[in-house]
Amino acid sequence: MKEPAPSAADRGFPPALLICLAAAALPLWAVRYLPMVDLPQHAAQVAIWQAWNDPALGYAKLYEFNFFTPYLLGYSLARALAAVMGPFLAIKAVVTLAVLSLPLAAWRALRALDASPWPALLALPLAFGFSFYWGFLNYLIAIPLGLLFLAEVLYYRRRPTPARGALLAGAGIVLFFAHVLVWGVAGLLALTLLVPGPRTLAALARRLAPLLVPVPLAGAWITLALRGESQVHLGTTWGPLLARLPELPGTLLGGARDPLAAGALVAGSVVLLATGIRPRRGGGLGPALVVATAVYLLFPVFGFGVAMLFQRFAIFLALLVLLTLRLPEAGRRRRIAIVAIVALVVGWMGVVTIRHRAFDRQARGIDPIIAALEPGRSLRMLIFDLRARGIAPEFPVFMHHPVWYQVQRGGFVSFSFAQHYPELLRYRRRPSAAVPIGYETSPEKFSWVRERHLYDAYVVRSNSERWRLLFRGSEGQIRETVHRGQWWLLEKVSR
Repeated sequence: MKEPAPSAADRGFPPALLICLAAAALPLWAVRYLPMVDLPQHAAQVAIWQAWNDPALGYAKLYEFNFFTPYLLGYSLARALAAVMGPFLAIKAVVTLAVLSLPLAAWRALRALDASPWPALLALPLAFGFSFYWGFLNYLIAIPLGLLFLAEVLYYRRRPTPARGALLAGAGIVLFFAHVLVWGVAGLLALTLLVPGPRTLAALARRLAPLLVPVPLAGAWITLALRGESQVHLGTTWGPLLARLPELPGTLLGGARDPLAAGALVAGSVVLLATGIRPRRGGGLGPALVVATAVYLLFPVFGFGVAMLFQRFAIFLALLVLLTLRLPEAGRRRRIAIVAIVALVVGWMGVVTIRHRAFDRQARGIDPIIAALEPGRSLRMLIFDLRARGIAPEFPVFMHHPVWYQVQRGGFVSFSFAQHYPELLRYRRRPSAAVPIGYETSPEKFSWVRERHLYDAYVVRSNSERWRLLFRGSEGQIRETVHRGQWWLLEKVSR
């Protein structure tokens, strides 16, 4: 069933889109630091790549490139921008691109369904969900690409020409190099859209052929990982399945244990229903919704050496629901529904901005530490208090915060994503100064006697001075050079 012909209110969509995009950009650029757990590590990958040939840093001896990775697209984009604006701003620009492109991708998918564009605006709050606050940079980049992929599937379903098939195959390859998980889920959803219809096996094979083009790439990557990467054999964990539905509202706008996010999603849904917005019939999205729900409810929480898996897929379920929404017929009720959509989006972006600014005030304590450290130093992170006021407690947003030193000044930090197998830049061989996976959240495992020769400086974050117990016996060998709020910098005394 098609939407009514565009009304005068519908012709206001482009300026409303610009207003909502500006509102979504505000929480990203009104702060210096974003509350995204893994973002500093991703920025470090770009910074190392950019400084690869700097002999003073010696990165070429320590790291090696892993170009056959499903993270290649995001890092390549950030590296290109870093040549113009440096890695610190480049990584924020890439995050901005990922967030702002999500409603544009939803708009295209809605056009493929001959639906009103207004529900696309509701994709913006979803961009600030679970994966955003964990800082899953490459996953964030892949989400709008996955939605664009599904939009092309819808166009291809309507008119399966060779040209559209070639475009779909190319989009699948790009999506694999953005993030293999998004490629896999988008492929499953594409099957639900394309399998119904063909009456013969040969016709079905021709229709599905574009989806199969990236499969050898993914198969080769998975085979290499299974043969050569120990992390992929760490086992699989599902966690409590029954808790997933109650956690869903919070996960979509923040964290599972974020009552404000959960309450906002429920209240916003009630408002939209009260204005007459309803799921529409048709479009053939029912099977896709079933598959997206099953993936969220049944996928493991840990597997193939990757953590927090099923939570990432909540957004696909929400985006598919968004694509089914139908506004009231043209008239006063339609205008009220449009105003409600814009008000909800802009209002939530205001809440997000307030939260981000509160985090930024706590995060800027690292700035005098970075300024005091000379470039190219070896740094040990000791983060006792991982969380920030105003951000859901499940996000240890300060876990990797000192890595911004490596991004801005070069050098070496004790824990790096170079230990993770999907990364673009990996250690040639893990150096002794690189702490094992898990130590980044366990500062109490630090031993002054065992590690004192490995580092030039130590960055501490703590609500108390309990960290001093770790440095017993270091008298005369280190000095406290910076103390700002909960942040301390300790440096070796030169002799």
